[in-house]
Amino acid sequence: QSVERDFKSKSKERAVRQYKIVKPDATPEEIREVTSGDLGTGTIFAEATLASSNRYAETRSAYREVQERQEELKKIERTLAELAQLYQDMSILIQQQDEAIVSIENTASDVEKTVEKGLEHTENAVDHARRARRLRMIFFWICVVIILIIGLAVGLSIGLKNN
Repeated sequence: QSVERDFKSKSKERAVRQYKIVKPDATPEEIREVTSGDLGTGTIFAEATLASSNRYAETRSAYREVQERQEELKKIERTLAELAQLYQDMSILIQQQDEAIVSIENTASDVEKTVEKGLEHTENAVDHARRARRLRMIFFWICVVIILIIGLAVGLSIGLKNN
């Protein structure tokens, strides 16, 4: 907006200079009228071009330049209006999506906590499985030793009975 204001003021100053070239004896009211509206500029430039034939080329050039500047200003105004509308639309979209984003963040946080708990449970399960395997091996060897002791005792008792 500040660029637009600067551009408008520079264009207005240029239009005032050009109008003073076309009509050096112009009053401040005429200048204000020319720089404030589109229609006044066209008719005054048209009258000036018809009235002074020796400055026809300069006047025509100045008139075209003023018209081009005014068209450029209108384009800039339309572009700025479209840009402002875009910003409003983006703001609305961001507000609409804010709840969804917060919900997604909360869900992601919950998932992270659940995964961490699952990892802890998995580590505990691995530890329990190792202990169970170790106990099975101990139990197996205890059974083997008991069977050997029983076998040895039976063998000795049969050997003693035979003697």
